[in-house]
Amino acid sequence: MSTATFDPVKRSPGHRQHAALGARFTREADWDVPADYGSVDEERQAVTEGVAVADATARGKVDLRGDLAPVIASLTGRRALETGAVLAKGTQDGGFHLALISSRWALALCRPDSLERCLAHAEEAAAGGDAMATDVTSLYAGLALFGPGAVGVLSRLTAFDAGGLDEGACAATRVAEIPAILARPAVGGSPFELYVGSEYGRYAWEAILEAGAPLGIRPVGWEALRAEGWW
Repeated sequence: MSTATFDPVKRSPGHRQHAALGARFTREADWDVPADYGSVDEERQAVTEGVAVADATARGKVDLRGDLAPVIASLTGRRALETGAVLAKGTQDGGFHLALISSRWALALCRPDSLERCLAHAEEAAAGGDAMATDVTSLYAGLALFGPGAVGVLSRLTAFDAGGLDEGACAATRVAEIPAILARPAVGGSPFELYVGSEYGRYAWEAILEAGAPLGIRPVGWEALRAEGWW
């Protein structure tokens, strides 16, 4: 009888693309994520001085719909609901960022290992009211753009004024002709985080690499991002 244990792993839509680029993978919670593409030091330099793109699909994502005012107050302590903002909820168990896309729609973003806690917080806050919390981690592919050249890349992909999106803000828009959520959580590297339907994940990755090629874009792994304080 086999004694092999069942060890399932989650992968982003772009996993094979990363492998083709020479990515070395590591495990984050149940996810295989690119750790690096050869040189963490060079990737950190791209994050701070050039332009870099990372696969952020493994970020936990909780969709909140309905009457969000009491939910926002419970989760963040803010009673005023300002749409287009990204609010931070810092806790000892990892915390999360809450992107307020509209008055009745928000997306909570967290570390892969904090998803269950984030979902539990959201469900508790929504209980008894006209709001619903749903784990949508696998429904969205996530990509993060870093560096001074990030706005230049986005300007080639969308008519939306990404340069006018302040840190701590978000917007529902279109990027590369597909629906997208664009957020700028106040984290290390000051990234633009882009969330699209999982079915568009590979296309969005290729579109960003193509648009960023003239600017010297470089794919980066999670080790460089962690070193730059992405969380």
